[in-house]
Amino acid sequence: MKKIYLLSAVACLFAFNANAYEDDFIDGWGTDGGKAKIAKTASGTLNITVADASADYNAQLISTSWQKLEGQKQGKTFKLSWEMNFHGEADSATYLIMAGKTFPWTADFDQGNNLQVVDAAGASLGQGYGVRQKKVGKDYKLCTFEGLVGEWGQDSIRIQLNLGGEGSDGVFNIKNMKLELDGKVVKEWFTEAAEGTAIAEEAAVKAFVANNVIFASEAADVVVYNINGVAVKSAKNVTSLDVADLKAGLYIAKVGNATVKFVK
Repeated sequence: MKKIYLLSAVACLFAFNANAYEDDFIDGWGTDGGKAKIAKTASGTLNITVADASADYNAQLISTSWQKLEGQKQGKTFKLSWEMNFHGEADSATYLIMAGKTFPWTADFDQGNNLQVVDAAGASLGQGYGVRQKKVGKDYKLCTFEGLVGEWGQDSIRIQLNLGGEGSDGVFNIKNMKLELDGKVVKEWFTEAAEGTAIAEEAAVKAFVANNVIFASEAADVVVYNINGVAVKSAKNVTSLDVADLKAGLYIAKVGNATVKFVK
């Protein structure tokens, strides 16, 4: 399998940054030991990079929990909403929502711990394999997870957003996320900065290589250099660039202000 190394956008073009994407806890959301990599852009958007997703939703996730928030009482309405898009090898990707205790899978599995977000009949939402939502693509889409606070939800509500699975290699972007309890907004994350205050969007570009194609999280100028530092291929304002025609060897691709190292 070809290895992909993400480089720091501010590092020297050929200097490998082994600490890229070390952050795993942003605004209360973490990777929970999973393989997804998270970073926050200058405009406030959350970027989640998923690589080698295979078919394992549980390996590529972000998660959080809430305790004793205003309105966190049994029977009160619960609504988590956010805008999300996806840029990758596929045109779209599917995600799952899981709520409550999901591991370990044992014979005495305590379903009570899943009664955190429930439907009108009191049945758990997001239990087990979770709630499969519609796919998201290149355009931002409003996503929601709604129900009622269950018995166990009065003490703690735990949420996982699982992004892995076939065709999910790429970058998910989340913005304008908020949690409403009893119709009142009690938490907000990744709210876009007011227009004119954000650093150039180019600084937020994320890039990866899969199946001889360079992918960017948003349109950017791409330049590919060989190991001698000679530019061998380029394109302007693109979200992908086919490099199948390059000879075998080590290459560095500059994608906007991001850099990715790959081997053909």
